[in-house]
Amino acid sequence: MEVNGRPVFALRGSVPMHRTIAPGSKGADVRQLQRALRRLGFGGPLTGVFDQATIAAVTRMYTKKGYEAQQPSLADRQAYDTLRKAVQTAQETLATEQQALDQGRDVLPLKVKLDNAEADMTAAKRALKQAEERRLTPEDEAKLAAADAAVRAAEEKLAAAEQELEAARTRPTPTPPPPPQLPASPPPPRPHLRESAAR
Repeated sequence: MEVNGRPVFALRGSVPMHRTIAPGSKGADVRQLQRALRRLGFGGPLTGVFDQATIAAVTRMYTKKGYEAQQPSLADRQAYDTLRKAVQTAQETLATEQQALDQGRDVLPLKVKLDNAEADMTAAKRALKQAEERRLTPEDEAKLAAADAAVRAAEEKLAAAEQELEAARTRPTPTPPPPPQLPASPPPPRPHLRESAAR
């Protein structure tokens, strides 16, 4: 029969079809619909889940009866677009944060190394200055020579650390690893089955 130009299918079954069945719906009413579709020759699985294969079977039933399957409403399409954009934004944010984290891991040890080299040089220069300000004895001369050598070593470490840091900053940005898998984007809206009724 028809109501306002739209079909109403009476399908055999004991479970009342009291709700709108949409993609992803699960339950005994969905399994009953799948049994009816298979019994009528439209195929489809018997999983109790209103999945893509069941949607295709419903569409075949509508088409054979000369009707177009019911399409998602404007609100349904808008909700889907909102969810899809939210997932896309989350994926982009995660990729950006991962790239920043990877770059930080590369440069941070070099910054620590540079800071340590600068601290060593400052301490060596202070010791050298203190030695130079005192009246030199053979022991002081030995300490002065040791301090001078320490300054040179610290300056060499500092130069090497600065070169490594500069090389790390100018090195091409490595391609970040793929972001962790997020929940899959919701499937595109599919026909809803609002018009089937159990009998």
